[in-house]
Amino acid sequence: MEKYLINVVWEYVFFGYRQHCFEDLFKRKNIKTIVFCQIWEKKEVKEKGYEIRKYKDFEDLKRQLFEIWKQKIFYINTFDEKLILEVNILKKELWFAFTEKFEIFRNKDLQRKYLFEKFPETTVRFQEIDLEKNEKIIIDFPCMIKPTSSAQSSGVAFLKDFEDFLKYKKNYKNLKKSLKDRWYEKNKFILEEFIDWEMFTFTYFVNSNWDFFWTPLVKVDWIKDLWIDDFSNYVRISEKYFEQQIDKQKINDFVRKHIKTFWIKNTFVHHDFKINSKWELKTIELNWRIWGYRLELNQEVYDFNLFDLIDTKKEIKFKTDFYFATFVFYSEKKWILKSYNKELETKFREMKSFLNLRKIAWKIWKMTWLAKDWFSSNSSLKIKNKNREEFEKDFDFIKKNYKNFLIVE
Repeated sequence: MEKYLINVVWEYVFFGYRQHCFEDLFKRKNIKTIVFCQIWEKKEVKEKGYEIRKYKDFEDLKRQLFEIWKQKIFYINTFDEKLILEVNILKKELWFAFTEKFEIFRNKDLQRKYLFEKFPETTVRFQEIDLEKNEKIIIDFPCMIKPTSSAQSSGVAFLKDFEDFLKYKKNYKNLKKSLKDRWYEKNKFILEEFIDWEMFTFTYFVNSNWDFFWTPLVKVDWIKDLWIDDFSNYVRISEKYFEQQIDKQKINDFVRKHIKTFWIKNTFVHHDFKINSKWELKTIELNWRIWGYRLELNQEVYDFNLFDLIDTKKEIKFKTDFYFATFVFYSEKKWILKSYNKELETKFREMKSFLNLRKIAWKIWKMTWLAKDWFSSNSSLKIKNKNREEFEKDFDFIKKNYKNFLIVE
């Protein structure tokens, strides 16, 4: 029977790596992709097994999906953070398996609340805080402050003391405007315990039977390691580089506790966690969508289509006999992005570990800065090598020259 991968987005934008995954599903499994969107610059779509449809509102979208037989829908997906709740409501109303506590999908405070009730050892201490009031702070400094529903480290800041909190609070009006511009209008804030240890992240899919299948883990390094005052991640490093640090059975048990807490079903989960000084795993955030970076990474690095996790029946054996890292570039100053350092770009491309460099052309002559003030990265650089010595040499070269790549004024 013909099957359809449903993707619900606000605005249709062409991304090559998404299209590659859609085409791959069609070629190998005869699964066609339908992208439902509200905004679309109409142009001909030539890819086989791929089409775009418009919808007016949620009810119209639900009606169109009802017209597609349930047996024909392979999976309902979204790449948009702001549509996560709507997509889960769709799954529920169309009688698909769904996560029982799906309200946590856009609420970091609820994630921590439910985990504290069931498995307090899996999460960090936190406090809800109203920035428009003078509330007592019960979390010790240093700590983190973050909006409960933002993405990509937007608005996340490290507070070393009460003075930092007052500075953050003073900038609240600008934060609210930035949130609204990025569709995060109804936002709360939390203060949470700061764990100054290493952070890891990975993606897994939980099927209707509560079985889950994961991709290789990634270690995250913070941009603060470059003496830049921000807590966005600037580099992700593949599992081969740190595999001796990881106890897979411990992670398996850790994930099981989250599935049990939230009754997770029929969804992707992107899981960020830290390991503290006692080697305890502490959840920082769970996100229920896969955006372009993860499709791209698994495609380019592991030659794997992430959508294959949806119908797999057994653990996938990834080839991980290499070292890999992907860097994303942020501006240290709030200036206009003028261009990229061509001389440095040439040196990047000459590295033995060089895989690819993606520059975001439309961000040229736009304002740029750090993630804590709601800006996103401007480019990405990937390196890959089986030789650890060569990999580390190139890694250190990028790290040393990181601040020189973006030309701002």
